Amino acid sequence: MSLFRELKTVLLTFINECGNPKISACVLAVCGPVWDDGRTNLLNNLMNPQGELWPCENADYYEQSLNLPKGNFRFVNDFEAIGYGIAATLDPDPFLASLKKEISSTTITFHDVPRINGAPIACLGAGTGLGAVYLTATPQNPHKYYVYPSEGGMVNIFAPETEEEWKLLQFLKTRYPDYVTIEAIVSGKGIVNIFDFYHLQGKIMDPTIQKEILSADLDLKPALITEYAQKGDPTCLEILDLFLDVYARVTAILACNFLSYGGVYIAGGVLPKVLWRTKAPEGGKSRFISRYLDMGPSTGVVERVPIYILTSDVGSIGCLYRALDITKLLISSQ
Repeated sequence: MSLFRELKTVLLTFINECGNPKISACVLAVCGPVWDDGRTNLLNNLMNPQGELWPCENADYYEQSLNLPKGNFRFVNDFEAIGYGIAATLDPDPFLASLKKEISSTTITFHDVPRINGAPIACLGAGTGLGAVYLTATPQNPHKYYVYPSEGGMVNIFAPETEEEWKLLQFLKTRYPDYVTIEAIVSGKGIVNIFDFYHLQGKIMDPTIQKEILSADLDLKPALITEYAQKGDPTCLEILDLFLDVYARVTAILACNFLSYGGVYIAGGVLPKVLWRTKAPEGGKSRFISRYLDMGPSTGVVERVPIYILTSDVGSIGCLYRALDITKLLISSQ
């Protein structure tokens, strides 16, 4: 297995393995804030095999390395890329039919109410963190959308609603004394935080399961907890339900913030893996949707906002869609 020490080597290796095609535009999605399409140096946390940070250049550097026209290499935030993938599904351009079909065939309608064409769209998703993006229609075409990166996880919006949630917040303040972000709950690490909180509270759990989770690597703990929840362990189910309750409320907040009658899309790695726990009982609403709709005076707003769950790699398609737009601009300017 090759070990890469910088992004430039990754790109050149990929291009070489693809037969050195001519490139008109390149768009790469990265985790974290991106300023000025990546023309300002990016924040970087990638390590080489020696434990040293990778060199962190900007878009201008990679344009020169790949011999691209000025402005045709862009970095975008990873959720911004997902936003472009959503925009691709709404664009009437027939050239995009195959991309639209791929996304549409893997999108689940979760709260089925009519969407309004041209209305704002919001997207969030819990994975390693909590990402967000929003879209607004262009004045000329209600099916063509602008995409704007946003910040979903690094904000303090957790409002406890039960005695147990108040205790969880106090626990999180001991773990994050400076600032408790919402992704301390709504993310993969949030599931682990809830487990640690229950463990500290002395919550009864099968000793074998508890030992396995405690000894697992941090990255593997969320999957283990949800696996045992699906197998019926009561405490793991409580952990998952608390996570989903807060996730549903955050989704409703986003729907209210943007009045996203064009839809709220949920992406990220966690929710598609636990859909079994979000299914509605026969003749009723799912627990997730019930919590989503429990918004007091704003219930009338959120009940009119459809929810869709994205289960495919929409970000990669979004990068392609953005690159196509950049290429069209290059052609039209010639």
